[in-house]
Amino acid sequence: MNTSLKNISKQCDNIEIKLNRLLAQRAKLKQNHISVAKKERKARTRTLIQLGGLLSLTPILDICNIKLGEDLQISAQDKANTFLGIISTLFDSLSNDFDASDLDHFKTIGSSLRLSHLMNKSGA
Repeated sequence: MNTSLKNISKQCDNIEIKLNRLLAQRAKLKQNHISVAKKERKARTRTLIQLGGLLSLTPILDICNIKLGEDLQISAQDKANTFLGIISTLFDSLSNDFDASDLDHFKTIGSSLRLSHLMNKSGA
């Protein structure tokens, strides 16, 4: 009987060790998931900031009377609505089937705008 209790005790110890390993693996997986989600969120935020920077190279901020630093979600919702309306109208008026030459043309215009901005920035 004594050996039976020892065997059961040893089995319980082994189960406890396995359970602890599984719990540690679960915690590590959860931490990895959080890390991946954080990297994805940072990448998304970086892209959104860069898109905002590109939009600032166009006259749309002046047209909508948007000043850099304004909170478009709280204090300047009318300006944000105007901005979104302009962008939406522009895209509605465009054809959705751009070919490679259209995209090359847009790329050339964008390159010129960015180069002009850099030249103005370095000359200021």
